Amino acid sequence: MKAKSTSSESAEGSIGQLERGLRQGLFTVTAELTPPVSTNPEEFIRRGLTLKGLAAAVNITDGAVAKAHLSSLVAAHFLIRNGIEPILQMTCRDRNRIALQGDLLGAVALGVRNVLVVHGDDPKREGTAICVEILQQLAATPGIAGAHIMAPQFFSAVPEVIAASGVTGKMRAALPR
Repeated sequence: MKAKSTSSESAEGSIGQLERGLRQGLFTVTAELTPPVSTNPEEFIRRGLTLKGLAAAVNITDGAVAKAHLSSLVAAHFLIRNGIEPILQMTCRDRNRIALQGDLLGAVALGVRNVLVVHGDDPKREGTAICVEILQQLAATPGIAGAHIMAPQFFSAVPEVIAASGVTGKMRAALPR
């Protein structure tokens, strides 16, 4: 009779290259791509394919330089379809709470395992509250192992967001079976 696997054993088999490398203590490299300012993903996919096998995952910027681009969620889906592990970047500055929640649900449904939540340039106070809430939701979402907060123009908010979220040191949500 085969022994029943533990949740950590079954989760290990379904984790991505990025998480696997980090868990093993390997020096792990990621890269970044900006989605096109059009509906044609061909060039974006071509650039992504040059990183396949070199970068553990590819961060897809969201609203880079405060300019509209193809949705980072759609771009993440194109990478997944081409065997490239994406890091979905979500900018709190550009969405309300419902839009962020909807994109997170869509990301999990599409198989996105990595999410990078950024404050964005010139954030309003509401952006901090939204980032706190999204960080809490990420910690409670099965299949999401962590989060990275980046706010180069508003770094002073980062410690506040992390502390207010109360998620550090907690066990991450279990992967769905």
